[in-house]
Amino acid sequence: IYYSTFSDGESPLKESSNIIIDNCSFKWKYPLWYSNDVLVEDSKLDVTARSGIWYTHNITINDTLIEAPKTFRRSSFITLNNVNMPNALETMWNCKNIVLNDVNVTGDYFAFGSQNIEANNLVINGIDKNIGTLILIILVLFLNISSSDNSPMFFLLTILHNETYPS
Repeated sequence: IYYSTFSDGESPLKESSNIIIDNCSFKWKYPLWYSNDVLVEDSKLDVTARSGIWYTHNITINDTLIEAPKTFRRSSFITLNNVNMPNALETMWNCKNIVLNDVNVTGDYFAFGSQNIEANNLVINGIDKNIGTLILIILVLFLNISSSDNSPMFFLLTILHNETYPS
């Protein structure tokens, strides 16, 4: 599959096998579920291609931008070479046999529950603490949680601001 765009409709390549994807763009959810023996090169998964690669086995991705969160779930034999994942929240969960070469990841809970990971030149960044603080403030206002010096909310706020929790 060369120079193609998948823009509307879920699961465009679900249950596919023995495919090569080159210079393609995925713009909607679940592009590669239950797939086997996949090679992806010079492609892009947009932020709207969330939960993009689940239950997929034997996949290699080269020179690709994965903007979608929650990519890779319960997959195995994953190789990523020169891949950038700027929105990798909850990505690579419960996966096995992973090789990561020259991969940049931004997002929390990366590789949760995964095993047998080999990484070379892997950079992982959590979500910006200012965004985390904003989310927490919205939750406090929305849930109308009161705060005292010994409350769990005060503890969370001090962690986000890199302050010391009072003893």
